[in-house]
Amino acid sequence: MSRDDDYDDEDDAEVIEEFEPEPDGKKFKVTRKHVIVVTVIAVVVLIILASGWLIMSLGGDVQDVNVIEQTTGPNGRELSNEIYYLIFVGSSGIRDYEGSVDVKITQTDTGSLVYDTALDIKDREAELLLSYDQFCAGNGEYTIRAEVGGKTATDPFNIDSIVGNINVTTYLSNSDHNQGNITIVLEDKVPGTYIKNALPSPFSYAIDVKLEGVSVHTITGQETATDLKKDNLPMQINETFPKTDRGNYTVDVTFTNDMVKDGLAARTILAAATAFLNAPPRANAGSDITENIGILDTTAVVEFDATGSYDPDGIITTYVWDFGDGTSTNPSTYGESIFDASDGIDNDNDGTIDEPGEAEDGAFDGKTEYTYIVASSREFNVQLMVFDDTINQNGETVIGQGKIDGLVVTVNKGF
Repeated sequence: MSRDDDYDDEDDAEVIEEFEPEPDGKKFKVTRKHVIVVTVIAVVVLIILASGWLIMSLGGDVQDVNVIEQTTGPNGRELSNEIYYLIFVGSSGIRDYEGSVDVKITQTDTGSLVYDTALDIKDREAELLLSYDQFCAGNGEYTIRAEVGGKTATDPFNIDSIVGNINVTTYLSNSDHNQGNITIVLEDKVPGTYIKNALPSPFSYAIDVKLEGVSVHTITGQETATDLKKDNLPMQINETFPKTDRGNYTVDVTFTNDMVKDGLAARTILAAATAFLNAPPRANAGSDITENIGILDTTAVVEFDATGSYDPDGIITTYVWDFGDGTSTNPSTYGESIFDASDGIDNDNDGTIDEPGEAEDGAFDGKTEYTYIVASSREFNVQLMVFDDTINQNGETVIGQGKIDGLVVTVNKGF
C-alpha cells in the first residue's frame, strides 16, 4: 500500500458523505471540517439578518419631532371650540418609528400644566384632538410640548378673548323724565381677526351710577342668559336706573369675562360714560281763547297765562310767547326771564334795578297781555316755549328748551 493509499484510508474515517468521482477520478468527500465552516457562516448570516430586522422594527433613532397646528379637524371638518395638532416623528430607521410621544400643554405665562398624555405613534405620526373644556383654564396663550427619544418640539397657540372693548352710553328716557337709560355694547376684540373664541360661557357685569360723583344706584351680579360667542357680537345690553335729580351722571361698568383667567387684561374691562341728565321743562300755554270785539274796534287785548308750566327736576328760567300775528309793526314775541338781582341792570324795564325775577307784569310766571291789531275776524296760532339753564358735564351753562305748547286765539269782530 502506498503512502497515498494510507492518507485516503485515514480520511475515509472522517468522511460524512461521498460523492461521485471528479473527472480526475477522485471522489469529493464532505468532512466534519466542512460542516463546521458552513455552520459558522450560516450563524453569521442569521445574526446579520436578525440585526437588520431589529433595526427596521424599531425604526432607528429619533431624528426630529414636529408639532403642527391644524386649521381644520380630522377629515377636514370645521373645528368647534377645539384644537387639533399633528405630531410628526422622523427616525433613522428604514421602517417608521413606532412607540409613544409624551404631550404636555401649559399656560405660557405661568407655566401651569393643564394637560398631560402619551400618544401612540403610527407611521411616524400622532394626532391630538382636544375640546377646550379638556384643558382650557381661560383665555390666553398656551404652549404644547411633544417629547420622544430625547427630541422635543413646542408650539404656542392662543385661546383668544372674544370681547376686547365695551361702549357705554347713558341718556334720559324720552317717556319718563325720572328714568335714566344705560346702553352697553360688547365689541369684538379686533373684528374679523380673532384667532379663536373663548369657551362659550356666561359673563357678568356690575354698574355703579353716580350723581355728581356720589353713588346713587348700583346694578350688580347680573349674568346674561346668552353665552359669549363670536356670532353674538356686537351684543347690546340695556339697563335703567331711577334718576333722582338733574345733574352730571357717571355710569361705571365693570365687565367680567368668566372664561378669562385672573390676571389677564381681557378678563375685566372697565368703561364709563358721563352725561348731564336734565328733564326739559314742560310748557303749558292754557286753553284756547276767544275774544269778541265790536265792529268798530281795531284791537283785541288778550291775557296769556303759562303758570301751568313746570320743570320736573329744576326751574323754568325763561318763558317765550310767540303770539302768531307776525307783523313787523307789533312785536310777535314776548319773553320774561329770571334775572340776577345784583347785575345792576333794569332787566324788566320797570325803572328799577333791584327786583330779581320780575317780569313786566310784576311776577315771573309767564303771564302777560298782548294787544292784537285786527281789521276783521281772525285766528292766531300761539306758541309757548319754556327754557331752563343747566350746567353740563363740562361745567358750561346750557340753555335747554323744553316742550312747546300752543293754543288758538280767535278774535271775532262785530259783536
